[in-house]
Amino acid sequence: METVAEMMKVVKEYYNLNDTLLAVELGVKSTGNITQWRKGETKPNKDRYIKLKALYEKVMSLKEDQKEETQVNVKERYELKYPENGTLLFYNDITTGAIREILYDADKMDIVNAYSFGMLYKSREEAIQKRLEFLLLKRINDWAEEHNEGWTFHENNTFSFYVIYKNSDKKLDVSWCSSIQSFIKLPYFKSREIAEQFIEEFGEEIKEVLL
Repeated sequence: METVAEMMKVVKEYYNLNDTLLAVELGVKSTGNITQWRKGETKPNKDRYIKLKALYEKVMSLKEDQKEETQVNVKERYELKYPENGTLLFYNDITTGAIREILYDADKMDIVNAYSFGMLYKSREEAIQKRLEFLLLKRINDWAEEHNEGWTFHENNTFSFYVIYKNSDKKLDVSWCSSIQSFIKLPYFKSREIAEQFIEEFGEEIKEVLL
């Protein structure tokens, strides 16, 4: 069971009270009484004790509610799983363009960071595929920026156009939206005509590399 001093400490800390304010809250005329209670020299009368205990129980209830709310709101974040030391990985050498091999070493931060940023791959084929994707997406985005002439999806145009792939006839086509932005790698365009030019320019590469 909590002592009077312990209950006062909890209440004062939670509500940021000093002895004077706590005395007012409990209906005590002198802060000397508060000091004596804290030191255990005297005890509050029944009415003061009931008030103090009620404040203490309220604080503990509020803390428990806050704790439960925090536990509900905190979502466990997926943590990246790293390979075992000595695992053979592959990366793109940006200087030569070659595919290089490297052994994973958790004690070397440059290797750990490269893996964390998605720059190391589990197979040579995956490294080649990512290189093709990066190169194509760079060309695509530069082309779109040039042809959109500074226009962006977030401008207040009536429609925005983007490219979709139809499985039924295995071809790229143009679709449109007004306010909802899809999670796609390809850029948006300010007109259907530009989107159609884009398909003509990059269609075959997109199907080969990105699909």
